[in-house]
Order: sequence, then C-alpha cells, then structure tokens
Amino acid sequence: MGYTLCQVWEILCPAFITNNDLATCAPFIKWMCVVLIGIAIPGSANDIGATSAVFDLQAPLADQDLILHPQKLLKQMLPALYQPVENLE
Repeated sequence: MGYTLCQVWEILCPAFITNNDLATCAPFIKWMCVVLIGIAIPGSANDIGATSAVFDLQAPLADQDLILHPQKLLKQMLPALYQPVENLE
C-alpha cells in the first residue's frame, strides 16, 4: 500500500537526527519540505494540480537477456551442473 508523505517525514526525520545524518540528507529534507508544503487541497483556490512528487512507478518488463542471465552465471560458476550424469553401468 505505501506511506503518506507525512508518515515518511515522521519516520525519516527522527532517524536522520538519531544517526546524525542531517547534513548528509539535507537535499532530501529540503525536497520533503517543499513537497509537504506544496500539496494543494482539492477544490481550493490554490488547487493547481498534482505536484512533481506524484508519479506512478512502473517496473520494466523482463527481456530475454535478463531471464537468461542467472542461467549463464550458473553455467560459469558450476559447469558440472549441466554436464550429463555418468551411469554406473
């Protein structure tokens, strides 16, 4: 389901303070402030549409190379895995 922006802020801000990462994460904190303040209330006079923080995440489809990649690695690391089994006869 996910988190709201306020929930993200309430979780991450104390974590940044606890880990002493405020300077490192300053660009992200500034972005979160802009996004949280810039959200308009639907139907209000300031409703100018969606902010830049609203987007749909879509995973790329797996192509043939991506599907075969684990098999290639297995063949390189374990060559005996794909060799025929010798019978005891």
